[in-house]
Amino acid sequence: MVRQVCLFFTLIICMGNTPIQKEKPPNIILLFCDDLGYGDLTCYGHPSIRTPRLDAMAAEGLKFTNFYSASPACTASRYGILTGKYPVRSGFDWVLYPESSLGIHPKEKTIAEALKDKGYATACYGKWHLGSTKKEYLPLQNGFDEYLGLPYSNDMIPPAWPAIPLFDGNDTLELGPDQTTLTRRYTERAIQFVNKEKENPFFIYLPYAMPHVPLHPGAAFAGKSKRGSYGDVVEEIDWSVGAIIDAVKAAGLADNTLIFFTSDNGPWIIKNEKGKSGTLER
Repeated sequence: MVRQVCLFFTLIICMGNTPIQKEKPPNIILLFCDDLGYGDLTCYGHPSIRTPRLDAMAAEGLKFTNFYSASPACTASRYGILTGKYPVRSGFDWVLYPESSLGIHPKEKTIAEALKDKGYATACYGKWHLGSTKKEYLPLQNGFDEYLGLPYSNDMIPPAWPAIPLFDGNDTLELGPDQTTLTRRYTERAIQFVNKEKENPFFIYLPYAMPHVPLHPGAAFAGKSKRGSYGDVVEEIDWSVGAIIDAVKAAGLADNTLIFFTSDNGPWIIKNEKGKSGTLER
């Protein structure tokens, strides 16, 4: 995994100097987990969570073992990866909540806005968490052509908070969506975007809802991992990564696409077996 600052500067360097570039700039796909731990993939030493597609990605590409996150908190780390700035210098020092008045400033320039200036099509599918549900804080106003996802963390739900909305663009598609479908739906939309924009350079940012607590594996993955629900959602993410890589290959774009996989900050240790690296059995 590559994390925050290292990944951001690697991406920028690749944009300017990569030998992969041919008749058009390279496509960029950033797959971004929520609270995934360093040791939660087989290629990083986990004995029971099965991640064959990520293991192959690590073996065929670059595997990073020393890196920094911009913050140990969701909002701040996302702000760091999307703007390249230290979040504490811009007022994002921790986590925003549904009633928070703060949000990403309209003058901030995100990676998506920078890439749009270079002719890229851009899409975000997943957890945003850079402001409330106010229109000016949402992805379409901050460089993205398409958006499907939750505006904040998947645990900000009743009874503590109102029903969480699932946005499609600037509109609420559903209230209180079935979270077991989120990874699949985000993956399907990302694949649709690859096929739609395959003649153009594109940037896909896919910030998964998982493995942030509460854990909601899809029906095809529930109860399948020896590591319990935590392993189930990680194995579903592995499937998602593989499906997106397969779509890129099928579209004939493998030689001109940069794919990054990382996590926002690391495991939610106080949640014990539901929120951190570890094994239930070997």
